[in-house]
Amino acid sequence: MNSTSSRPGRQDEAPLHPRNVILVRHGETDRNIVSRKNGILKSEEYRELVRGVPDHRVALTALGKRQAIAVGRHIIHTWGFSHFDAWYDSGYRRTVETLDLVLKCFPAKEQAGAHRRSRLEIRERTPGYIFEMVPDDVQTYFPWWAEHRRLFGSVYSRPPGGESIAEAWQRVHTFLTSLRRRWPGKDVLVVNHGRVMMGFKYWMEKRPASEVDAFFDYHKNRIRNGDTWWYRYSDRDRVYKLVATFRPTVGGKPPRKVN
Repeated sequence: MNSTSSRPGRQDEAPLHPRNVILVRHGETDRNIVSRKNGILKSEEYRELVRGVPDHRVALTALGKRQAIAVGRHIIHTWGFSHFDAWYDSGYRRTVETLDLVLKCFPAKEQAGAHRRSRLEIRERTPGYIFEMVPDDVQTYFPWWAEHRRLFGSVYSRPPGGESIAEAWQRVHTFLTSLRRRWPGKDVLVVNHGRVMMGFKYWMEKRPASEVDAFFDYHKNRIRNGDTWWYRYSDRDRVYKLVATFRPTVGGKPPRKVN
């Protein structure tokens, strides 16, 4: 677990990157149930379930909590980690709650001594004015949005009053730079968001910008709640390699019906 590959001629050099990085998408929330993939709410009835709750205060559902616990147990019992040098969340409630539950799966000594921080650079993409809108609202107030999104694609289009996914990924780069400086040769766990995790993948695997649209294909590369990726840095190839993935399969109840 603690070994790392070496590139010839670098055996005695200090590491320049965190050794292992575990990325976790937060567990399920009510908004995951009632929203379309583009963040617009499915219907007026569903809107009543989440009305008035800003994005940074969205909480986990009961299923989301079970997903977080399943992730913590898998990291310990299957992947063999018992310690991380740093633990991060985005500061959004759903990532904080997910990290709470993952950390509780670890020994009490690890919980007590955990170096834990919230970093806004890895927050979800700012949704803008469409956050509480249903399709009819968007068509009424922003009739150009659908064509703009079709023309520029998922990564480069910017929702009204929000930010593009590409802009969010720039924040991820800033965060990764800070990890490199702060935790070279160490093990780090990060709880974040689905679109943001794709940004981690983009930078850590050094994907070319020319492939970004195909890379972010929602249907082919969908990240589900609780999805967890284990990356290890390869000194030989100077890039992070995906070691293993995990997707919790705990049972849950269907979405609540609105009377």
